[in-house]
Amino acid sequence: MHRRVFLIWAVFALVVSALMPVGCDRSPPEPAASDPARGNAASAEPRIIVLAPALGVICQDLGMEDRIVGKHAWDQSLGASIPSVGTHDDPDLEAIITLAPTHILVQRMATPTPGALDALADERGWELWGFPLLDIDDIAGAIDEIHLRFEGGPGIGFDPQRPGSIDPSGALGAELPSARLADAWRDRGPNARAAGRVLMLSRTEPPGAMGPGSYHHQLLERLGAEPALDTGKPWQELDHEDLVRLAPDAIIVFAPRPRDTGGVGAPPRPSASDALDA
Repeated sequence: MHRRVFLIWAVFALVVSALMPVGCDRSPPEPAASDPARGNAASAEPRIIVLAPALGVICQDLGMEDRIVGKHAWDQSLGASIPSVGTHDDPDLEAIITLAPTHILVQRMATPTPGALDALADERGWELWGFPLLDIDDIAGAIDEIHLRFEGGPGIGFDPQRPGSIDPSGALGAELPSARLADAWRDRGPNARAAGRVLMLSRTEPPGAMGPGSYHHQLLERLGAEPALDTGKPWQELDHEDLVRLAPDAIIVFAPRPRDTGGVGAPPRPSASDALDA
């Protein structure tokens, strides 16, 4: 059992090292002087608020952390100097106004962002972009789309402010960040299969498991390992009898470690909107 746990953690460590470049804490840039009433939407330098922890990681991996001026309250990846602006369901509108963003990135979920945020974005000229992040292909698509919207690409005729302007034939020839993911997510062969049946938990009291349809489950399958939980929803709350019945050979507990404290953080309980998505 211990050997199998070590093997599967080694597999996931390889994937994480491929996807997570070392970041550094940077203070958000000072607001530009151009048109503060509209959040500087016309300024050349983006000022990004990220209202989803996963999107924060994506932006960090794309080398965009120095453009981020506000983050989700549960974020454990971005630097401590970047202020929290609430959550998807309960954004701190006053803080967001003070930070004068040009772009707000949100996770597209069953529960939409509050109408007040949409109205403010329209009033002040903020770009409000939503990305689905339920499965593994959603993540790859979000990474490429965020990269293209902010960076553009050589010879593809793309205007970051007009997503519909992209030439699909040109995009196919561009080198996109998801190519790194495709390599990181390749089948790991005997090492992955030696782990046996793997159960993935995001908390232990009570056990909260990632099941079919979640990107964790899909990633495990693409790495060549066998999920112990092969039926049900993407998020499932288990009891100890379920654990005995499943009898996994290995268990992975996702417990994000806050970068600025060095300690192991307890992941937050899913919100009502997470439950609706599941």
